[in-house]
Amino acid sequence: MADNKPFMGKFDKSPSHHEPPSHKETAYRRALSTQSQAREGTHEKQHNSKRRVIRPPNLKLPPGPSAPATIPLQTKSCSELQAAGDIYAVISKKGPRHRTLEDRFAVQDVAQKGLRPLVSLFGVFDGHGGVEASELASERIFGFVLKAYGKHGDIREALRSAFLKMDEAISRQYDISVGIATERSRKTSSMSDHPLPRTDIPIPFQDLNGLCGTTATVVALIEKTMTVAYVGDSRVIAFGEKEVKRLSEDHRASHSAEQKRCKGQGGCFFNGRINGVLSLTRSIGDADQRKLVIAEPDFFEVQLNGLFDAVVIASDGVWDVLTDEEVAAIAKGSIEDGEQVAARRILDIAIAKNTRDDVSAMVLNLRKYDRRLGKLSLESVATPLSTTFSPASISNSLSTLSPSTPSPEVQSAEPPMELLSPSPLPTPMSNRRNVWSVTPMKRRGKGGRKR
Repeated sequence: MADNKPFMGKFDKSPSHHEPPSHKETAYRRALSTQSQAREGTHEKQHNSKRRVIRPPNLKLPPGPSAPATIPLQTKSCSELQAAGDIYAVISKKGPRHRTLEDRFAVQDVAQKGLRPLVSLFGVFDGHGGVEASELASERIFGFVLKAYGKHGDIREALRSAFLKMDEAISRQYDISVGIATERSRKTSSMSDHPLPRTDIPIPFQDLNGLCGTTATVVALIEKTMTVAYVGDSRVIAFGEKEVKRLSEDHRASHSAEQKRCKGQGGCFFNGRINGVLSLTRSIGDADQRKLVIAEPDFFEVQLNGLFDAVVIASDGVWDVLTDEEVAAIAKGSIEDGEQVAARRILDIAIAKNTRDDVSAMVLNLRKYDRRLGKLSLESVATPLSTTFSPASISNSLSTLSPSTPSPEVQSAEPPMELLSPSPLPTPMSNRRNVWSVTPMKRRGKGGRKR
C-alpha cells in the first residue's frame, strides 16, 4: 500500500519532530540579526543626514526695469561678405571652426570723392571672442583716421591715433558693461530714477566680453606712397613680375621680439599663448589682457614706383595653409580676369587645403591705381584744384566724412564718449547678399552742377 505522506526534503522537518536550535545555530542567527540592525541603522543615518540638509530660501528680486533686448545685426549671422570697386575686391567667408563669420573689412576710397591729397584706405579685421570688436572697428576706425589726418597731415600718426582710440573705445565699453552689470545687481526699483550711463555704441555692442578683440591691418594709399599699419596676424604682401614682398610681420606669441616685450611686462607663455589664453601679442580690444596685448601698430612704407602690380591683404585663415609666394602666384594668375576673381580663387584654394579659420582676402590692383592717379592729375590741371596739402582745406572737405560731434547727453557722461561717434563708412545693404557698396560721387563742374 502506497504511503500518502508528502515527501519531506533533506532539510525539512516535520512539525511533530521539532527540535530546539543548537548553540551554534543560535549564535549564527544572533550574528545575522546584529548585522541586519547595523545595516538598517546606517541607512537610517544616511537618510536622516540627507533630510537634515537645510536648503536656502528662494531668491526674490525686487521689481526693476528690464534690460533692453539685444537685437543682433543682420551681418552677425552671415557666412559671407564681399565688396568690389574700380581698383579692389574683397571677400570674407566663414570657416568650419566658427558658428558665425568673425572677419570684417572696410574700404574708404576718398580719392573717388575728389579730395586732395588723394587718400584711399583699405582694411581687414579678423575678430576673436565674438564679432563685436571686428564689426565695431570696421565701422569706426577710418573715421578716426580721416579726422586725425585732416588735422595734422601725418598719415602714420593718424593711423596710430586711430588704432589707439579704437582700442580705448572698446576697452572702455567693456568696463562700462561690467560696471552696468554690477550696478544692476545692486540696484532696486529706484534704478529708474537714476539711469546708468550708456554709450552711443549700437545695442548689439553693449555687452562686450574681456576676450573680444580683433586684428587690424590697414593699407593707406596717398598718391605715390603706400603706408601699412597693422596689429595682429592679418598679413599684407605686394607682388610684381619678379618679386614678392611681405609688408607686415605677424604679432604672435612665437615672435621673439614680442615675447621679450610681453615678458618684460610680467607676462608668461605656455602652449604658445600669452598666459595660456591668446596667441596674439597685439590687437584692438582684449580688455582682459590689455597690459600685455597692446594696440600700438607697426608700420611699413613703400614708394609706388611701378615695381609692384598688386597687393593682397588676408586674414590668418589664408596664411595658415598658403605661403606668400603661393598667394602671389594665385592672384597673379587670376587678376587679369578681375580682382574679385583673384580674391575668390585665393579663398577657394585655402578652403580646399582644409583651413579651419574664417578666411578673408582683399586684392588691390596697383596698375589700375596708377592709371587713376594719372587721370586725376590731368583733371586737376584743367580744374583749379590744388594738389598741395592744406590741413584747413582738407578738414573742411572732411566735415561730412569725419566722426560727428556727440550729443549733449553723451558729452556730459563720464567718461566722454567722443571716441565712439559714427563713422563715414557705408552701411551694409539690406539685401540678403550682405554686399558692401561704395558709390563714387559724380564730379562737379565749375558751376557746381553735377555732370
